Amino acid sequence: MKNILRITFVVLMVFNLGCEKEELDNRIIGRWVEEEFKSDTLIFESRGNLLKIKSVSKQHLDFLYEIVDDSIGLQWVYSSGIYIPNFHYFSVDNDRLSIGNFYVDSLESNTLLKFNKIQF
Repeated sequence: MKNILRITFVVLMVFNLGCEKEELDNRIIGRWVEEEFKSDTLIFESRGNLLKIKSVSKQHLDFLYEIVDDSIGLQWVYSSGIYIPNFHYFSVDNDRLSIGNFYVDSLESNTLLKFNKIQF
């Protein structure tokens, strides 16, 4: 009987964690504009976990993304070889997204980039 309760508890915990991740994944889908200069836009797509960056100053970049706890793993779509993402700090609070610098050359890598969700 104790084993059945333990197994049930573990299954419920795994299911709950999966639901929380799915909820976060759904909240980030859409367009996010950079907070300070409004020059860069992040576009999270649900299909294929694709992140597109549209930048006024740079070329457009496409990344595959993976969310793990409070980090986001990113790998440039056109990089060769095996999928080995680089992880950066990541958080979403309502319509505000904070992400560790992964593409602005003039900033240190530990700088947080902040984005606001664009409502359609």
